[in-house]
Amino acid sequence: MKKKLITTMLVLAMIATVFSGCGKNTVNNTGTKNTATSTPAGTDTSTANDTAGSTDSSTGTTDTTGDTTGDATDTANAEKTGGTLVVGQLAEPITLNPDGTNDNGNLFIINNVFNKLMKINNESEILPDLAQSYEISEDGLTYTFHLYENVYFHDGVLMTSDDVLFTFDQIVAQGGRAAEKFNTNVVSITAPDANTVVFQLETPDASFLSKVAYDGCMILPRHIYEGKDFLSADALLDPVGTGPFVWSDWTKGSSITLVKNENYFMGPDVPYLDKVQFTFISDGDTAVQAFLNGEIDVLGGITPTDTSVIYSNPEVAKDVVMYASRFCLAFNMNQAPFDNLEVRKGFAYAMDGDELISKAIKEQGLRTTTYISPLFNWAVNNDADAATLAFDQAKAVECFENAGLTKDADGFYMNVTLDTFNYAPFTDLALVFQYEMAQVGINVTINMLEWAAWDEKVNQNHDFEITMTSAYQGPDVSALSASVVTGQYNNFFGYSNSEVDQLMADALTAKTMEEQAVMYKRVQQILAADIPYVPFSEWVGYFTYKAYLSGMPSSPDNVDICSNGEYTYVYFNEK
Repeated sequence: MKKKLITTMLVLAMIATVFSGCGKNTVNNTGTKNTATSTPAGTDTSTANDTAGSTDSSTGTTDTTGDTTGDATDTANAEKTGGTLVVGQLAEPITLNPDGTNDNGNLFIINNVFNKLMKINNESEILPDLAQSYEISEDGLTYTFHLYENVYFHDGVLMTSDDVLFTFDQIVAQGGRAAEKFNTNVVSITAPDANTVVFQLETPDASFLSKVAYDGCMILPRHIYEGKDFLSADALLDPVGTGPFVWSDWTKGSSITLVKNENYFMGPDVPYLDKVQFTFISDGDTAVQAFLNGEIDVLGGITPTDTSVIYSNPEVAKDVVMYASRFCLAFNMNQAPFDNLEVRKGFAYAMDGDELISKAIKEQGLRTTTYISPLFNWAVNNDADAATLAFDQAKAVECFENAGLTKDADGFYMNVTLDTFNYAPFTDLALVFQYEMAQVGINVTINMLEWAAWDEKVNQNHDFEITMTSAYQGPDVSALSASVVTGQYNNFFGYSNSEVDQLMADALTAKTMEEQAVMYKRVQQILAADIPYVPFSEWVGYFTYKAYLSGMPSSPDNVDICSNGEYTYVYFNEK
């Protein structure tokens, strides 16, 4: 069963990019399709399903008439049913609360337990989820979502619009990860009936749909979580959602297991799998060996040091996706000497992006010099004055001396600590960066942190000098606001420019993409001049799995109906 969703209100800007480091696979030869979305106010906002079979909104099931018939369909689906999928992932979750604090370790897990109104796939497209359709008013101020009927939580209780109201109320009231997206511009959230939710905005916001579809907006059951401390460490230890899989158990330090939701609203045939087990393997090379040994079926985004070990293997398949995620070096601009532009310029000149990619990121990287991801090609400014500075060690030294820095007895202009993550490719990136900086008289001490510790130290407390990260810049161009607008939640570098603030605000109310593009291109010129951070590579994602699997969320067949890491349509094609 395949249901292809076409969201007609989204204006799609598509580019096809061929990566020199992304070879074709003998099992799953996929091209790399890069799709970006933007939703200027006043755009046609209806949705439609282009399906081989139609979806019955009263039941949430799919009528397969026109696909196949009767017994043939039953037989085909029966052949797909059963089995336990074992997925390897580097980080164990800190919490299972999908709407609380940031936690990279729970992303794929919660994407299989919960649903949102809308969801985002592996190509940054926004797709319907619990909302089977929606409309946006002509003035861009009213978003109306129509929910699937007969959607049940895993405990058998009917999900209604009241649960949606409860969820967004709690996100704002208790300071969930998405709170800042909804606590200012949303005037009201109402439920005219059990299957309709209406968001009323104060001003038009072209990014609103992407905010609803992004992290931290999973719909929670009021009857279970009302009155509970939303952000406590033990919140949602036994999560109850509406997703394709039901929570089973957590063996700390080892694995989390989910089981099939027999009453999933996109059924009756899916999900095909009986179970999904997420196995935690913190070392990338160990994970690869477990994958080759048949201990795990899905390697996921874990990439080995030597990719030829697995990608030359005919039993291995991979899908390649470029994300709106940029590897970058960021400065704490509220702390000397990084409040000095000449110092930031010196670091930018000293970085050899090509070397960082070739020696550390390898096939997962793609050189960039722009401040907006090429996924949003319509908004990218390719002019020289909007680009990052080119590698030039002599100019780097000149900038440090212009800033008044002098060498110490050991020959260093500065001793600085780099905070970054304790997993690949950041472990290697830090070493290459340390070497590059030493060539221009900067002594770098590397401080490796687990993701949660980094989030607390750098993102929340702004307790750092420089950091290397892979900031997500999507699914809409306007999401850049979170990093560059004064006081926003991902602006941990303390950057503030009044013109950038105004341009990013004005772009949200622009009527056309052409108007938006002018504003975004000016923002990139300003960022290139101010250098609050230095992007140097795009993130190219590899989803690696055994060739005996079909229906992966990153595959061309299912990328347009699945969120990232959603295993609803996965099945074993060999039994």
